[in-house]
Amino acid sequence: MPFQRVALAAILLLGTVLRVYGLDHNGFGNPYYSAGVLSMTQSLHNFAFNVFDPAGVLAVDKPPVALWVQVVSARLFGFSPLSVLLPQAIEGILSIVLVWHLTRRRFGATAGLLAALVLAITPISVAVDRSSNTDSCLVLVLLLAARALLVAAERDSLRLLLLAMALVGVGFNVKMMAAFVVLPAFAATWWLRGGRHRLKHLAAGGAVCMAVSLAWVGAVDLTPAAARPFVDSSPDNSMLDLVVDHNALQRFFPRANAAPAEPVAADQRVPAGPLRLADRRLASQVGWLAPLALAGANSMLADVSVTTPAGLNLVFWLGWLAAYAIVYSAAGGLFSPYYLVTLAPAGWQVWLIVPASDPGAAIDAATAAQSGRVWLTAMVLGGVMVSGLGMMLAPRSAEAKAAAAVGLLALLAAPAAWTAETAFAHIQGARPMAALDETPAQRWRGDAAADPGLADFLRAHAEGARFLAATANARQAAPLIIATGVPVLAMGGFLGNIPVVTLLQLQALVSSRQVRFVLLEEAVRSGVNAARRRRYSGSRTEQQQAIQAWVHERGVPVDPASWRSAELADEARPALARLYDLRDAAE
Repeated sequence: MPFQRVALAAILLLGTVLRVYGLDHNGFGNPYYSAGVLSMTQSLHNFAFNVFDPAGVLAVDKPPVALWVQVVSARLFGFSPLSVLLPQAIEGILSIVLVWHLTRRRFGATAGLLAALVLAITPISVAVDRSSNTDSCLVLVLLLAARALLVAAERDSLRLLLLAMALVGVGFNVKMMAAFVVLPAFAATWWLRGGRHRLKHLAAGGAVCMAVSLAWVGAVDLTPAAARPFVDSSPDNSMLDLVVDHNALQRFFPRANAAPAEPVAADQRVPAGPLRLADRRLASQVGWLAPLALAGANSMLADVSVTTPAGLNLVFWLGWLAAYAIVYSAAGGLFSPYYLVTLAPAGWQVWLIVPASDPGAAIDAATAAQSGRVWLTAMVLGGVMVSGLGMMLAPRSAEAKAAAAVGLLALLAAPAAWTAETAFAHIQGARPMAALDETPAQRWRGDAAADPGLADFLRAHAEGARFLAATANARQAAPLIIATGVPVLAMGGFLGNIPVVTLLQLQALVSSRQVRFVLLEEAVRSGVNAARRRRYSGSRTEQQQAIQAWVHERGVPVDPASWRSAELADEARPALARLYDLRDAAE
């Protein structure tokens, strides 16, 4: 027992170092969310409605629970990169503890430690836990729901079942429909446990889940539009529309004119399909766990009845793994690799290393080879070969266990390497991914910091305007809000295709001198970024096009030399834009 405690402490220390080391150098992560966190610290109204900007004009296109945790941290310790990112790191560490506990209670101490170790060093888990994205909170909440559900099934406890379903509802308020993917596993586990009233119990649990899920969404939609912010990513200004369309249907069936939030360059994008998770960029994040879990579960199912506590646990984790794998393989619309972090907890079956080492090692070796790391490829394949021969030729069980341990170390070598690079690379931006074979410039994901020259120029010439500037989209506004803490008007929402502000409203704001400067995306870089921005431009509504035409006609272009910082590196520079002065248009 002392050894088990020391081993767990060592795993938690490792997981903590990987998630916390140099965290303050990772910037503000996703600037869109971080701008919302800063805005929510400024008033109770902004906090309640999960707003994006200090003026409370626009609401973030995600539910509030994970961001509320960040707001509490920012209020306690001051708004800074560390206070915004630390909650996700802590959530990741707590998830490691929960995976250890959930595995240990039915499959033994060794299995629990291995499960905790795997989650601690899973590349995408470390990358996400070092960001400001909401997925770390989602994983933690779903693991708490899993604990309640599994104990409920073992004890035949309706109360705990309802608690589990309520926690899934909390997960919905972290990342909407992404939390519901586990519900088939919940239902299958409860159904297999038997009992006279299992259907009624599931219906009651479903009602509780929906009530908790829709409480905040309903409260926002029932508030008159004039008394609340505009709902981002919803053309109809409706939270319910955001849930059903943008955060559900468009994940599978994108609009014809929608601009996908691409996780990688367009020519490297992984197409949807049954082999998507085997792609090297995804397999290196978490995909190497899938063959381990499936092979291990197949071995165990032959010996365990699904109605026993161990069998119910196995059914649940397999259901979790299969549901997310199917959804992510089929998602042909909005998709980013960091979503795969929800697959990681189901990988605890890795402790069944003997029947599963070959397929997992094959993925590791292939990924290492494609990244050009010959030494890592040799380590993985060599370790597995030595392990296999050792287990076949070992005269005693002690030697066989030692050979299996060599195979385990070889299997974990590649993901450990990706994870170490991730922890020390200081990857910044909106879409966290584990480092693989990238240059420092490629480690910027999405929007970067505001041009300090632009922020200084706007503050110096604001002349008492309510808004520091009006921008075409929230991606331009977010870095300015973070840099200054004052209102910036994101006229078109996140991508610039939502009618947050109409032309008449902008003209009224300019006439009343609440807006002087407008920042529009115009010039584009060549290649992938240019093609991507053309799709953004094509997805703008007629209202946004009318606004752009009016600004071009009435505004005076500001010389970029007066506000653009020459020393800002290209990879950190926001999208190329043109600044217009509309002071004369107000007269």
